[in-house]
Amino acid sequence: MDQFGAQLPAEAVYVTKEVEIEDDSDGEFDYSTVPVDTTFVDEGDNESFNQTLKMVQDAKKITAPPLTSQPRLVDRPEVVEDFVRNFLVRKGMTRTLNSFQAEWYELKKKGAIQDADSVPVPDCYTRNNELQEQIDTLLGDQQVKLEAVAKAGKTVVKTKKERDYHRLAHRGIKEECKELTREIERLHDYYENVTTENETLQKKYETTKRRGVLLGLERDRTQVEIQELTQQYNTLAVAQDAGDEADAGEAGEAGAAVPPPPAELPGMEDTGAAVMPLHTPTYLALGVPDVAYPMSRERAEALKMQCTFQAHDQAVSAMAFHGPTKQLATASDTGGFKIWDAQSAASAQLLSEGDAHKYWIGGLDFHPTGDFLASSSGDGTVKLWDIQQAECLATFNEHTQAVWDCAFHYSGNFLASCSLDNSAKVWDMYTQQCRSTLRGHVDSVNSIDFQSDSNTLVTASADATVQIWDARTNLATLTLKGHGNACNHAVFNRHGNSLASADADGVVKLWDVRTGEATASFNAGPAAANRCAFDPSGAVLAVACGDKTTKILDATTLETITQLGGYYDSVESVLFEPSGKFLVSCAADGSVHMWDETTEEP
Repeated sequence: MDQFGAQLPAEAVYVTKEVEIEDDSDGEFDYSTVPVDTTFVDEGDNESFNQTLKMVQDAKKITAPPLTSQPRLVDRPEVVEDFVRNFLVRKGMTRTLNSFQAEWYELKKKGAIQDADSVPVPDCYTRNNELQEQIDTLLGDQQVKLEAVAKAGKTVVKTKKERDYHRLAHRGIKEECKELTREIERLHDYYENVTTENETLQKKYETTKRRGVLLGLERDRTQVEIQELTQQYNTLAVAQDAGDEADAGEAGEAGAAVPPPPAELPGMEDTGAAVMPLHTPTYLALGVPDVAYPMSRERAEALKMQCTFQAHDQAVSAMAFHGPTKQLATASDTGGFKIWDAQSAASAQLLSEGDAHKYWIGGLDFHPTGDFLASSSGDGTVKLWDIQQAECLATFNEHTQAVWDCAFHYSGNFLASCSLDNSAKVWDMYTQQCRSTLRGHVDSVNSIDFQSDSNTLVTASADATVQIWDARTNLATLTLKGHGNACNHAVFNRHGNSLASADADGVVKLWDVRTGEATASFNAGPAAANRCAFDPSGAVLAVACGDKTTKILDATTLETITQLGGYYDSVESVLFEPSGKFLVSCAADGSVHMWDETTEEP
């Protein structure tokens, strides 16, 4: 137990201290008498004891300064007997310790052991013990570190071996990478050479193909000319034999100038299949006839709205115009169509109407005679209508999805249609059967049109391409690429040497049909360019746009000439009156607008 009575542990260190208790009595203190200074005593003042006490309390108090030094612990050296006790405790020799304690205090009580015998243990011995303990600790730490170093050495050796292995593998991979890089470069050069050669061969193929088509056309034209000349010769010979050479000459001139009569339509006497013409009509041999009202730049800049009328309750989705009869046909998303008398841009009178389809109508076209109208619809059918009788003559339903557009051949014996099923079809008006199916697009075919007085077709597709087809062989003779989005419409000019296309981004492109190259481009975006139309003279191109405007462009450079507004919704279609007299456009709000450069009286 310690000096305060606390139980010490077995391994506690025993320390004996000698303490001297001082006597607090003052018997040996030398007292002295304090003299009284009488100079401060006022004999005449009878102060009481309370007054004196108050005076003392009011006096200035002197406080002792605070202690600045901190208590200090003095490490006293260990005496011999404590050293022995501590040694026995450390070694666990409790019985020896008890015997030592009993004998020690017994001898000290008898006076055999004096205070002088309790001398401290020499510092060198204590220091040696401390150093020995430090040495033992350091040796233990050293052993641990030696083991760690040995383990680290093994790890370093293993790491070096792995490093050497990975270095070798890395070198192998670098060599392989270099070899593969050289191989890739060689293949890239080979690919470029093959691509260049392929492009050259493709151009040669297309050129040869076009030449073959042109040669075929030239051959057919020559054969027809030979047949015509033979017929004229026979006619002249018969006339000469009859003795009427003058009349025979006039008959020959009339036969060369008058176009062949149009073929009969379905329901007539002829029940055989129609034959696709092999030549350009005789009356076009000297070129396209002049237009009565050519659309010059000045006329285009002066275009003004002459009249507008609400043609349908819903969007006007398609229009067609027949020049000789001055009839305008309009179709709606409701599936109905209307025929209007449009003699001028000043007014239009409703002639007839009908419910043609169950769903929206995507395309309309007049037969060249003006007696029949073809319509294509979202119900997947194409129908042929007798305008006078207001009845359906034929229904073509071989398309598997919605039909977007339709167009008559100049002879009237064939009708072409295009559909969401990625195909276009040519229908025989005699047999009322599908004559051929044109497949080449990989997405919806959105529009179809015949080249003027030709067997050539053009289709525009959602796969962003435009294709030109030979309707006799059913082969695509040219594919035009350059649009970045779905092509909504493509149309030939009247001369057939130029082609315009419009896409969903509002981009309009002009193409040279002979070379297949784009000659000009115009961006009407971001709204879509829905439909476009050349004026009959081929000088101006009108574009129906989704931004509620109609753009009038130069048909050579596609520079903007003017812009027609006044619509309340997207402009869906636009066309020129076949003689070039005025312009007609329709919008998604069901309205039709007619434009001319001068105001005309109704």
